[in-house]
Amino acid sequence: MRYQFREVSILLAGATGQPGQRRFFISAGTPQSWVRVWVEKEQLQTLALALEEVLSVEAREATRDTQGTETSPEPLETPQSEFSLGRLAVGFDKERQRLVVYLHGQDVADAEQEVLAMVHATAGQAQNFSRQAQQVCAAGRPPCPLCGGPIEPAGHVCPRSNGHGEFPA
Repeated sequence: MRYQFREVSILLAGATGQPGQRRFFISAGTPQSWVRVWVEKEQLQTLALALEEVLSVEAREATRDTQGTETSPEPLETPQSEFSLGRLAVGFDKERQRLVVYLHGQDVADAEQEVLAMVHATAGQAQNFSRQAQQVCAAGRPPCPLCGGPIEPAGHVCPRSNGHGEFPA
């Protein structure tokens, strides 16, 4: 493992670019040492939902912390490392009362993908991150109510309506 953050003050979800052309990322660490992980929109949505699920199951016994609920903004300096996410896993460290996110690199040739970063977050930090990730994902193009595909600014011809229904932007 290359980066292990047992205490984080930076845990952010973000995107760059215009809707339809956005790149999504996770920033995690401390102002002195942090990483940026490039993810797909679906991976970010899945992580947000997984954190909510782990919080509802594991952390109900945990003391709800108010300490560590705020994370600082992403530093202006460049990250210590950047990589694309291959897969991720979420767990709960009962001893430390922290959610743990394991971020694996995107090396498809290696069946045992290396964990490139492990992030430990308090329940409050995980809730804030989940909320932020959901907002970032929702800020893009609206989904079509029939097929779920994105509605472009010029409109959308839905394949489920056999080309007879057009949804305005």
